[in-house]
Amino acid sequence: MVPALAAFNIGVEVGQVAIVSLVIPLLIGVDWLIATMRDVPQKRTAGLVYAVSGIIAFLGCYWVFERTVMGT
Repeated sequence: MVPALAAFNIGVEVGQVAIVSLVIPLLIGVDWLIATMRDVPQKRTAGLVYAVSGIIAFLGCYWVFERTVMGT
């Protein structure tokens, strides 16, 4: 049973690394494209950065709450 569990966990981690390795270049490309369209290369507005960061933080807090408080 332990080898099966280890193999499953390793498979999940490999899948996560594969997804991240595909998404990160895509996000970098979108960021570059948006910056190029604005004629202001590599400059982001603070409002956009704060909004996206807030959404990520909210989703992370919800996930922790769901796994700890609601999961019992």
